[in-house]
Amino acid sequence: MMTKLPCCINCGRIRHTKNRASKQSFRTISNKKHRWLHDLLLARGVELESEMIKCNQCRAVLCRERNHRGSKHLQVTPGDDYDDETDDSQEQFEHFDLKHILITNVFGNGDDDLYCSWCMKTNATMMKLTLSERISLLLEDRLYTSRKAMKCSQPCCTIPHKRSQELTKLSAEQNTHLLSENDTILHDDDYVSWTGWSLSQLKDMTTLVAPYMRTSTYRTPFDAVCLFWVKLKTNLSFRQIGTLFKITTSEDNIRRPVEDTLHAVTTYLNNTIVSNNLGVAHLTRIEALAHHTSYSGIFFGDQLSMVWDDTYVYCYKSNDHVLQRECYSGHKSSHLVKMMSLVLPDGYVLDLIGSLSGKSNDSTITKEILSICANLQHLCQAGDVQIVDRGFRVVAEEFETLGYDVKIPGLLGKNDKQLNTTDANESRLVTKCRWVVESFHARFKKWRFFSEQIDQSFLLNIGKLTRIVAACLNKYRSLIHDANSDEHKYMAQRWSICSIDEANSKGP
Repeated sequence: MMTKLPCCINCGRIRHTKNRASKQSFRTISNKKHRWLHDLLLARGVELESEMIKCNQCRAVLCRERNHRGSKHLQVTPGDDYDDETDDSQEQFEHFDLKHILITNVFGNGDDDLYCSWCMKTNATMMKLTLSERISLLLEDRLYTSRKAMKCSQPCCTIPHKRSQELTKLSAEQNTHLLSENDTILHDDDYVSWTGWSLSQLKDMTTLVAPYMRTSTYRTPFDAVCLFWVKLKTNLSFRQIGTLFKITTSEDNIRRPVEDTLHAVTTYLNNTIVSNNLGVAHLTRIEALAHHTSYSGIFFGDQLSMVWDDTYVYCYKSNDHVLQRECYSGHKSSHLVKMMSLVLPDGYVLDLIGSLSGKSNDSTITKEILSICANLQHLCQAGDVQIVDRGFRVVAEEFETLGYDVKIPGLLGKNDKQLNTTDANESRLVTKCRWVVESFHARFKKWRFFSEQIDQSFLLNIGKLTRIVAACLNKYRSLIHDANSDEHKYMAQRWSICSIDEANSKGP
């Protein structure tokens, strides 16, 4: 009868007693201080022998598996070997608490990424189990396997190894993303802090884009919408956002799926929300006139009033010399792109046009808009009021040529120290109606993506992103200045009367 050669209890490697190097690479594990290893082998379903050894290659593997299963080992001082870790009086095990659910008649604790799910060997070339194989193991062999379960790349055995002592205990806590559609813990304030919108508003956006999106392995349409707004609200990196949303990929490249999701949602929101809530053509003239306030109606009449102003989004310096020159603003001494805002008197955004060259000033941009925007001429009529700031003084003649009435704050003469009474009063009336565009820009910059410097890679989509935010503000937020009450009408009349009286009292 042949004598059984001593071999590693884990990988089966044979110890050759005549070879000194081979002999020293094995350790005996039959004594009591390896009780933790005995329990680990029993949990695998391995029968214990009186004389057992392990090789140095399997030592670290077994220790990692022990830690993964939840057993607590003693603190090891530097230089100590793994074998001198525990004894019977000090060894403790970490038990599952009440937050875990025990599933009866199903075995496997989910640590099967360390060994083959059939033969339980660790030293073989392995590959991941498919979903059908995992389901087959669960239904036919009552064996639970995790998403990371492995198997030998070559057929090893037809019947999986029994694991009667590996009870299946699953966490009762949901492994949800940062923001969940059915979360019962988070409040609306939490959603607003992370995205700028309430849960109901996010769900409404999801219903608009869901028909065009598919549910992938790492996100649902609701997750994609939340991811898009978290990026704009916090300006975190794609890698950080991927971690918050628990996105896992086989290539360990989280940035790519997050970036792809952002661009996809940008396209869908631009096609669904922007077309119905932003743009000169999305309102009729009657609808635009309904956005008058008591102040604009009493100060400037019942004609359509529109407030013009631009805002900036700063960007990093480009390596492209032509793009760098286009983005550089001598006025701000920085690289930026501009957007022109057209706002109605109550703060409703008629249009947000951009992105525009950073080196262009207000008058140049306005001339270009007036020359190419045919819809603006269809909406506005002769005598309509265009409210602008002093930066538009050069283009005032362009407005007047088209028949518009330009309202601009007064300008000091060459040697003047202050405005005369008439100009000062008219400037106050203009300022009283013009501040809504500044308030819109403040709302707009609440999303940190636009208040901080952006990467050059976003310049192609910056126009879509800004228009999406403006359209959503129109759709989901209240008006900035809803001033049509009797009190506001009374105050506007008093302002107008006082301005006329002061002008008459200072007359010739």
